[in-house]
Amino acid sequence: QSVYLSFTILLTLSFFQGTIFSFTDKSVKAIKLVYEGVLVNSSGQDFVQVEKIWLLSVILILIPLVSLLTILIFRNRKIQLFLSLSVIILSAALILTLSWYIFKIVDKYMTDIIPGFRMAVPILILIFSILAYRGIRKDDRLIKSYDRLR
Repeated sequence: QSVYLSFTILLTLSFFQGTIFSFTDKSVKAIKLVYEGVLVNSSGQDFVQVEKIWLLSVILILIPLVSLLTILIFRNRKIQLFLSLSVIILSAALILTLSWYIFKIVDKYMTDIIPGFRMAVPILILIFSILAYRGIRKDDRLIKSYDRLR
């Protein structure tokens, strides 16, 4: 579980560096979605932030914090199960939030998304958090079965 939660932390922290998603349109306007908001570059100038995205920033901060807390509370499995379930919910919220902002940017600026590896990262975060939850639950069941044998 610690390995899966560590991957979740590393993948989420990768969003703090660089662009989450890139967009382009026919007039060579480049648009970036970063953890701080939406950046627009018109006609070769520097990128200017046109919109702040608080919800995305909060979710991207909470996922690694809750994952790290889940790793550190290894003695209390009930709290660890609750926290890992919270990471799953936050990961799903990340996917929904990113999807909503992608559709919003595509509609508002009439752009196309540039495909890349970063499109799969939110799904990998969700998969690793689910695997961590399953591992914690499996350990909890194993400990309970040992308690029954005593």
